[in-house]
Amino acid sequence: MIAAILFLSVFVAIFLGKIFYKKNRNPTLLLAFSGSYLISVSVLHLLPEIYHGHNHNIGLVIMLGFLFQVTLDFFSKGIEHGHGHTEDFKKGIIPFSALAGLFLHAFFEGLPLGGDWSNDDNHSFLIAIVFHKIPISIVLYFLLKELKIKSSIFWSLLILFALMAPFGGWMGTVLPMNEEFQNYTMAFVIGIFFHVSTTILYETSKDHKFNIIKLSVVVLGLALAYLSTFH
Repeated sequence: MIAAILFLSVFVAIFLGKIFYKKNRNPTLLLAFSGSYLISVSVLHLLPEIYHGHNHNIGLVIMLGFLFQVTLDFFSKGIEHGHGHTEDFKKGIIPFSALAGLFLHAFFEGLPLGGDWSNDDNHSFLIAIVFHKIPISIVLYFLLKELKIKSSIFWSLLILFALMAPFGGWMGTVLPMNEEFQNYTMAFVIGIFFHVSTTILYETSKDHKFNIIKLSVVVLGLALAYLSTFH
């Protein structure tokens, strides 16, 4: 069921992407909402769940996840937080390094879903991934459209991207996920979330300033994240 939700969320995004693309509009508010929801769920729910006692290693792993995402950005050109500037790529050529970075990101965010984090008490984590995946998939759709690559390759890449998070979840069921390893895996993903969410919130503002609409969307993301943590 979880794998199906993750997979289908990409195709919901493709449907929305077609609408945005025809109207020549960017999913800026969707990105802002997803960034707000990601960081809110991380702070309100995920962090309290993984800290037990005075374990400094958890904080270290969070920072490793943060630095890992910083490194991925060099390859993905920041697609994970809404960058899809076609001038960074050549038309007709598959952006392998960017896709590799994006696919790795999707794989790791799905990894904790193979452990106890997939149970009903932690549905907010799954929701966070879906809310993040939809605007990012729209950005990817825009990018691949603008690059004018073959239709068969275009759809193959989108399907492959849709499979990465479910594949991460499946790998989570294969790996020896004891409680300590699950917490470290989640800590790593939280670090990724921190980088992505803060970058989204900073970069989706025109001239890096808030406006009332964006502020309302961010507050909505925070409120829904708070409500989704009740269990």
